[in-house]
Amino acid sequence: MTVLLLVATLSVLMIGMTEVLSRSTRQAAVATMRDQAFWILHGVEGAALDFLDERASSPDVPVSVLFAQPITIPTELGSATITFREGSNCFNVNSLVIVSESEEQFNADAAERFSLLAGALGADRTTGRVLAARIADYIDTNNSARSASFEDYDYQRRSVPYRAPGRGLRSISELRAIEGFTQEVYTALAPYLCAAGLGSEQSLNVNTLNEADYPLVAAVTQDQVPLRVYQSVIRNRRQRGFENVEEFLSRAGLEARGGDDGSEAAASFGDESTRLDMMITVEAPMGRLTMTSTLDRRAGTLRVVERHLGQAS
Repeated sequence: MTVLLLVATLSVLMIGMTEVLSRSTRQAAVATMRDQAFWILHGVEGAALDFLDERASSPDVPVSVLFAQPITIPTELGSATITFREGSNCFNVNSLVIVSESEEQFNADAAERFSLLAGALGADRTTGRVLAARIADYIDTNNSARSASFEDYDYQRRSVPYRAPGRGLRSISELRAIEGFTQEVYTALAPYLCAAGLGSEQSLNVNTLNEADYPLVAAVTQDQVPLRVYQSVIRNRRQRGFENVEEFLSRAGLEARGGDDGSEAAASFGDESTRLDMMITVEAPMGRLTMTSTLDRRAGTLRVVERHLGQAS
């Protein structure tokens, strides 16, 4: 009986140890595979950057290979899919502060465009102006709050205190820390916003604009282009795109206005993508791993300015 009891006890222990060992082996295999998928992401990103470098001088048109369809390539774990998305067509929240000769100034023109964007999305334009002022106070280095705005000391007095960064935003997800950017407000505005260089204006690419981008166009043209006119211009755009910005302005009825209105509108548009969002998804036996890289294409160079693991913010 003693021998049988001892054998039974040892059998239970061995079964338990085998189960623990098997689980640890599986976890180690999954961790190794996840690490491989992570490095595949970065390898594919490097290959994609080389591809973009080779075609840097090619025009960006609606039928460009970049935007036509996802690119799928095989990997040792399964496959990787690369999807390019236009990143130029957005409002740069960092343009609300202008830096010149080590001094910071509030960009009232950019704030007005932000309020127009908010109005085009169904919000009150006064609320848009308030939110623009709060963004500017959040990223500038002074402690002087504008009307109805918040400064560093206001955020420090909260139940869970934190500091305003005093620098340009690195990601639009940082807007959620600013007073007034509730989940509802952020969800409505986020698809039209980006965080590019401090004080830099973002040019809208006339060859990759779509009908959903109308709020951005309404903002930079001060509501001078009716929605039906804009929709007609986009729907009748040739496959190779517009010859230049002037053709787009002419079809939208802006060139005829001339004067300051026409020149200001022209400065807000371009025919090349200055920013690209590149989403890479690696399919592996352990699941799916996604990375979104934001690429800056200005000055003839490619630079990764932001990365997100998982879906883009």
